[in-house]
Amino acid sequence: KPSVDEDGSVLESPPGLIPFPRSSKSPPRLGGGGLVASLLPPPPPPAPLSMALTTYHVIFLFEDRWVAVSRITHEVVQQQDWAGATYGALRCLARDVHGEKLWLCSERHVFELTAERENRSVWTLLMRLEQFEDALLACQRSQHRTQVVT
Repeated sequence: KPSVDEDGSVLESPPGLIPFPRSSKSPPRLGGGGLVASLLPPPPPPAPLSMALTTYHVIFLFEDRWVAVSRITHEVVQQQDWAGATYGALRCLARDVHGEKLWLCSERHVFELTAERENRSVWTLLMRLEQFEDALLACQRSQHRTQVVT
């Protein structure tokens, strides 16, 4: 199944659930360790406060950071820790339905999240997944098309 729909929108590739990204800060293990604790799987990452879709990414908002995950590869492509003491606690992501803008809201501020040239490397991600026809469709430059064809 192709990753790029007829209208140019990206379809999830590979299809499936995108796991919540883990924090770079390791949560402390409960129970003080021991053999049983070492055999247990790590606790799941906390659920996000809010989520939003862009053309090629899923944006997750957590208490201490926001994370952009590729809808194509499911990899974290950007993560920004949040200075809650300076900007206030994170609250939600909101979309402007008229302008297609995405807003990050904290207790004290509202910030616009912008994606500049969000589609610039989509073709390389599709090549990595060996989806060559879709990679060719996603190319914006003739030199990139040449790399896909060869």
